[in-house]
Amino acid sequence: MAEKIYPAAKPSGAPPPAATTGNPTFPGTKAQLYNNSRPVYRPQPRRSRRSCCCCCCFCLWITFAIIVLIVIAAVAGEVMYVLYRPHRPTFSVSALHVTQFNLTSANKLNSRFNFTVTARNPNKKIVFYYDLVSVSFDSNDVNVGDGTI
Repeated sequence: MAEKIYPAAKPSGAPPPAATTGNPTFPGTKAQLYNNSRPVYRPQPRRSRRSCCCCCCFCLWITFAIIVLIVIAAVAGEVMYVLYRPHRPTFSVSALHVTQFNLTSANKLNSRFNFTVTARNPNKKIVFYYDLVSVSFDSNDVNVGDGTI
């Protein structure tokens, strides 16, 4: 402890021993002066997720889910078609009877007719139910007749 590197006052006599050798004791080299002997710590830039990346990921998953639902619906529709083989029913008028046909002097026509409609269903596993159907016959904006089936 008797030796001090930096004395409070300069000695008035001879130069310090470091000055005689040509190499100062501290800082000895430029590497020591600028701390080049230690590895330099350079922090890595953070990889932060951007909001557009999250939005793209969300849109990708939604699109994937919609495509999966469409494929499932297509497979279900194909299974239903294979099981039931649906065909359109056919309709035909099998009978038509005119029961009343009167032409009055006021140029009015009164008529009554009955007709029979036959519906054939080629599907054995599918059944069709029909409610009341109203029928009207028009010819060149002239009402020929109305009725319900």
